[in-house]
Amino acid sequence: VNSVMQSEMTSITYFYIAQWTDRKLIEPSPELIANTLPYDVQQIEKYPFVLDEHIWYLFQYPSEIHWANKRHHNFWINTLCNAAESGRIDRTRLLRESILISVRNLDKLQTGWGINLFQELKPTVEELIIIQQELLTALTSTQSKAVNSILTILKKLSQEKDFDREEFIRTT
Repeated sequence: VNSVMQSEMTSITYFYIAQWTDRKLIEPSPELIANTLPYDVQQIEKYPFVLDEHIWYLFQYPSEIHWANKRHHNFWINTLCNAAESGRIDRTRLLRESILISVRNLDKLQTGWGINLFQELKPTVEELIIIQQELLTALTSTQSKAVNSILTILKKLSQEKDFDREEFIRTT
């Protein structure tokens, strides 16, 4: 399936990928999942592996998550925020991934989606201290939205006792 999907003339939806994965008929590549998952919002509740594993590929591989999120009226950002709030997915991991998307050489729209998700999660000061290394890493992003957002956060965070000023200076 992974090699067939490389063909320009072949199209398969995540609906089938999820069914076949559940039945252990295929092991789709992370790239295939990231390419097909954004437009199939019905599978997220049906199969546990969607939130357990597949969702994380949207932060690591090129996808059209930005367009799908817009098309489905902010579905993905709302769903991920709710899943983090309910404990269905790890909130700290979601915060990290939504920041690190900015340094994974993905396009500016996908990076912007990750930054929007991060902002919508409204991380606490304690959470920001926990992920401060990822915040500093994001300063190396080529995307201005990510860098500007991180700088605004770091400006507020710099007043905190546990802020790693030495690492900030080394990074910048």
